[in-house]
Amino acid sequence: MNRGSAHRLALIKEGFAMVRSNLVASALIATIVALISGAVLATTGQTAAQEAAVLSTIDDAGTRTITIREGSGGPGFDRDALPRILALSDVESAIGLGQTFDVRNEARRGGGEPVPTRVVFGGPNADLVVAQGRWPLPGEAAVGDGAMPRLGLEVPSGSVGSVEFEPVAVVGSFRGAGPFANLANGVLVGAAPEDTTMRLVVVVASAPEEVAGLAAAVVEVLSPDDRLSLRIETSEQLANVRQAVQGELGRFSRELIVFVLAGGLALTTVTVLSAVTLRKRDFGRRRVLGASRSAIVVLVLTQTAVSAVVGSAVGTVAGLAIVRQVAEAVPPWSFVVGVGTLALLAALVAAMLPALLAARRDPVRVLRVP
Repeated sequence: MNRGSAHRLALIKEGFAMVRSNLVASALIATIVALISGAVLATTGQTAAQEAAVLSTIDDAGTRTITIREGSGGPGFDRDALPRILALSDVESAIGLGQTFDVRNEARRGGGEPVPTRVVFGGPNADLVVAQGRWPLPGEAAVGDGAMPRLGLEVPSGSVGSVEFEPVAVVGSFRGAGPFANLANGVLVGAAPEDTTMRLVVVVASAPEEVAGLAAAVVEVLSPDDRLSLRIETSEQLANVRQAVQGELGRFSRELIVFVLAGGLALTTVTVLSAVTLRKRDFGRRRVLGASRSAIVVLVLTQTAVSAVVGSAVGTVAGLAIVRQVAEAVPPWSFVVGVGTLALLAALVAAMLPALLAARRDPVRVLRVP
């Protein structure tokens, strides 16, 4: 360890010693920081938890979904367009679907109840996941969880077929969520090489605000013969509602956080200034013995930081307990960590002015006996 590193480590250790030797001021700083983080979490934490719940509900309705289908009698979309759509930068997932038809369980007498079936182009994604077995290869089928009872299946096996569709083997089951939830009530059949036409394309954008621009880009990739016949359904309006809700709830939270931080910063400044004033002779002796001004600043900030870390931890735990008790939910962890960090930074900012004042005092005048 070089001399500079050893000196800095010694200063930090001395700062910890100051915490123990000046427990009253350290406890006051810790209490103020605990009140800041606890008050913010207990108030705006409830708003953040409610905001997360509301936004999750809106997202479940499909704020990032684009559905494009061609009018009746149209030629459909070339399956080769799907890889190009998936290559677009703002696309999270996309699948293509063929014409709808009905199939029945081949093993049931009389065929059983019909279930809607579509040829699927593309693979599983975050909202369309394999539950049992595997995703169907060309000429194979996967049954949605909602269609299993209707087909009389306890496990995804056997075969399904119809008059207009040759029997295909069932190799798995799947679950659908968000824009793909309805697919779980039917059967998906892997597209064979001769299946070249998609009748419906469902695209999920990476973010709600990308929906409008991405819809236009997807249409360009599909290159339909008659754009006037396209039926484009987007969640742009729902995405705008999401942004409005997020902005309104966030505005209240920001205003309250600023108010609480301003009050806490003022109290911390007064507390640290009082502690520095009471210890001015100690700092004066250090300066006479060769301590630099930066060393005095580091000592004051170290004492404040140690006290603030303890206070932030205690306040965060208390605030979370209050939110869980009142709102029966917790805000996102990014919000919790952000509040604790912000309270700690506010304490350090508040301590900066008293630390500079302590460092700039004339040690001779401080130690002069009246």
